[in-house]
Amino acid sequence: MAVWASCTRPRTRNWIDTPAENFGWLLLGDETVNTTAKRFASRENGDQSARPQAQIYFSVATDIETEAIPTSVHLQPTYPNPFQQTTTIEYRLDTPQAISLKVYDSLGREITTLVASWKAAGAHKAIFDASNLPAGVYVFCLTGDDFDQIGKMIALK
Repeated sequence: MAVWASCTRPRTRNWIDTPAENFGWLLLGDETVNTTAKRFASRENGDQSARPQAQIYFSVATDIETEAIPTSVHLQPTYPNPFQQTTTIEYRLDTPQAISLKVYDSLGREITTLVASWKAAGAHKAIFDASNLPAGVYVFCLTGDDFDQIGKMIALK
């Protein structure tokens, strides 16, 4: 099925491993509101005072801070499934990250993008409306920084 190839991607650290190819920083804010992104000057800027700098603050770890932080995602089955018009896709993130949630038809064609934004850690849900689509099997793909998870749902008419 074509959707598998379009949903998975190789994991690269190109941005970190080849810093000479990085030109500047982009800080994303609440992307549901316009004008919340901020662009910083590149390290190639002739004015050294305008070049980006990273300041890192740290403290000595305590017993609580030394526990491992899980970096997993929990994708729940859709409900209802099968469905007639709409269904709900629920997922939980253990760490905040940028994710996308896309829906594909059984031929691997992208139908819609339900989510494409930064999400905080915690439980989230998205509603898929298939009222204008034919009956059939649909596949959804939840993609994040270090995972791809796939589920299927059946639309009845």
